[in-house]
Amino acid sequence: MATLAALAVSSAAGAFCWDEAGAEYGISPELLKAVSAVESYHNQPAVNWNRNGSYDACHMQINTHWYFLLKKRYGKEYADQAWSALADPCYCTKFGAFVLADCVARLGNTWRAVGCYNAVSEHKAFLYSRKVYAQWRSGHKR
Repeated sequence: MATLAALAVSSAAGAFCWDEAGAEYGISPELLKAVSAVESYHNQPAVNWNRNGSYDACHMQINTHWYFLLKKRYGKEYADQAWSALADPCYCTKFGAFVLADCVARLGNTWRAVGCYNAVSEHKAFLYSRKVYAQWRSGHKR
């Protein structure tokens, strides 16, 4: 998590920085693009409200769960800064890469880890990973 503070410093305004995010977190830039396509059609200002009261922000659809986790671990000021930085597309991409890398660390370099990006339940994670796989195979033209 400590690396999140450095994300905004290296980001270029207006750039999704797929390659930079992929290199920093060991995630394929093409996979990051596919996740973004499934999550929001690469729509940077996208916001999606969930049935459980949480919401997802930016083109990578980062869930507010991460805000509260950052707040608990590092304090409100840190969490507020990190959450505000999601307005930058590069920071958003890197945060998404960080989330996906966390899943890979727990579940291995598998499609289950890709499903973990979006869902906790195994069935929903499987369905999500199939969507990402289809985007990845199609060159994420969605």
